[in-house]
Amino acid sequence: MKHRILFVEDDYITIDCAVTHLEISGHEVHVCEEIAIALSRLRYENFTMIFLDVMLPPGDQFSLTETVNGRYTGLRVLEKVFTDEHYKQARSASWFLITNWRDEPEVDAVAISHNIPILRKPLTIEQINEAISK
Repeated sequence: MKHRILFVEDDYITIDCAVTHLEISGHEVHVCEEIAIALSRLRYENFTMIFLDVMLPPGDQFSLTETVNGRYTGLRVLEKVFTDEHYKQARSASWFLITNWRDEPEVDAVAISHNIPILRKPLTIEQINEAISK
């Protein structure tokens, strides 16, 4: 199955590797590096998969306090999507959280509560293939 994917990430190495692989595999991939653009696209467009980095610059959407100095901006996006009726269609997509190697209790708790897999950086082709095959 080919997917329409929103890849919300600001790390160019991760974007280059993952998006190139996904596109070569025949998927339609849209990249967002900014929270405001990602939220707009999640509200008005349909995606079958969403890869969301946990640590993104907050932009004007969230205060630094809300995001623990930008550490958990992706989690605030996820919370908004799953609680705001304007994002109802985005809830049916398969979601994946992207984070670094260390354990992060808040990330783990949110992932468990929404049954969302966590992909640890650096992303590998194997991780991506496993994610899209589910």
